[in-house]
Amino acid sequence: MFAGVTMYVGTRMRPVTDVIADAMDTDNPSVAFDFMDHLLNFALDCPREQRLYIRNVCNKIRSRHGRRQFLAAPTSEANQPATPQLNNNNVPACLRTREAEELWQKLREAGFINPGSYALAEGVSDNQATYIAAAMGSALKLQHKWKPFIELWNIVNMPQLAHNWQEVGRMPKDYKLIDKLLDE
Repeated sequence: MFAGVTMYVGTRMRPVTDVIADAMDTDNPSVAFDFMDHLLNFALDCPREQRLYIRNVCNKIRSRHGRRQFLAAPTSEANQPATPQLNNNNVPACLRTREAEELWQKLREAGFINPGSYALAEGVSDNQATYIAAAMGSALKLQHKWKPFIELWNIVNMPQLAHNWQEVGRMPKDYKLIDKLLDE
């Protein structure tokens, strides 16, 4: 699935398959979990199928080192992640202002948000969603910029994702377009 694909581990590029093999082969749990951390950060920008594969690999690494597996996300009958129906009742009030609606419309037109709703469009990564939340929070001058978006999209690790960009210096895909849309 990842033949020929490389990723950053620390400051150098390595094939994803080598990182997975090294994480599985090491006897040192702290080294394995360090590799797993890099894999999970890499997975945030991957399509759903690849994210699920990496999650399964990380579960095997955790099991091999005597740790419990990650808990599965709740799913609907169609085995898709359960997402609440989005309407004005479950969108925080600070995200329903006239100014916010103008920003939502720009994001809908650019394909980041589903038309007629507040749901993320198919293919928008958690990193991109977090970047959108940070940019909208700044544009709307929200006092608590993460909380309304965590409630809306159920991405609970937004602050950690934003911290990772600053630490690694690797911005989410399309961040310049998001800046342009929300700065206008």
